[in-house]
Amino acid sequence: MNHRRGAAVLIGGIALLVLIGDGIYVALRSSLGHGFGIGFLVGSVALPLYGLVARALGAGAPIGRDRRRARARARRANVLYAAFVLALVVGARSLGDDALLGVLLGALAGLGCLFFTMSVRELISRR
Repeated sequence: MNHRRGAAVLIGGIALLVLIGDGIYVALRSSLGHGFGIGFLVGSVALPLYGLVARALGAGAPIGRDRRRARARARRANVLYAAFVLALVVGARSLGDDALLGVLLGALAGLGCLFFTMSVRELISRR
């Protein structure tokens, strides 16, 4: 096992542990019908969905020859991300006090799932 595959295993394993820990916490905390559970679902779906939207808007495009255009594209993606996180927080506050914690833990679970999936993909593609 080389360093590249070892890093993928380490990141994927930690992400899986975070995902399992979040799932256990949600299962013990409350049902999905309350503010916390709804916030968890919103957070776990919204953050990976933002990644897909940003990718569609060209956030991962190569720099190319025009650096000014690349900076503008990066700035646009950063502003969009800040507005997205602000909308998540404001929207969670409208669901109740527990919903904000649910959104944050849901976002963490969504990222854990994303990192685990990408790590498994990295391991499979490097065979």
